[in-house]
Amino acid sequence: MQPVPSNSHSWLFNLTDPDPARRRAALDRQAELIATWSAGLRWSNTLWYQNGRSSDFSHSPRLTAEYDQAEAMQRNAIAQTLYSVAGGFSRARYQELDDSASESVPYAVLFLQWEVGFQHEWRTAAPWSPWELKERILRGFIKAGPLGWDEALLDLVMAAVNREHWCEDRWYAALARRLDSPELRNLLAEAAASTDPLVRLRAGYVSAVLDDRSTAVTVASWRRWLAATDG
Repeated sequence: MQPVPSNSHSWLFNLTDPDPARRRAALDRQAELIATWSAGLRWSNTLWYQNGRSSDFSHSPRLTAEYDQAEAMQRNAIAQTLYSVAGGFSRARYQELDDSASESVPYAVLFLQWEVGFQHEWRTAAPWSPWELKERILRGFIKAGPLGWDEALLDLVMAAVNREHWCEDRWYAALARRLDSPELRNLLAEAAASTDPLVRLRAGYVSAVLDDRSTAVTVASWRRWLAATDG
């Protein structure tokens, strides 16, 4: 298991702590930050309406100062949440990871682990959908590779195979190609022998994806594979 980073964001790892009290404290702290961000957003919107729905406040130094404060309030609050810290990895996936982006990798993994361990809290902890960020993070690992987090990502792939389908889970099949190993193949073979027919199908599809690298991992390819399997 990778060590928890020791920095100002390390408290975020309590979001997946098995101790309910520690997890609740982390959830409350993140909720306070999101509430502060929301207050800053409302402040910005109020000023925008007062200014005739324009962001040009150059005619009024007072409004300019207030608007700058409102925008800073939003930036400073959201920057401390897991959504922003983990998002640093997804934003960097289009380029080579620099040192600052690399620091966000453990939090990107944490974001995925949070969904697996505490799905309801993961879904309801923010006023926006978490699935877009989930997709961007998974696509980031598909592009960049596991970056030393092979074991944690392997667990996440197998969790997706062994549970009901959740939104954006399809990216785990593509990520499996980055994690291909005898261990993964053995785990998929075990899942293929499950008493749950849906688990058997998911394990079979991921195995097929590993065997044929030319197959694009899409909803369409999943449906074609299912049709061929049923046939």
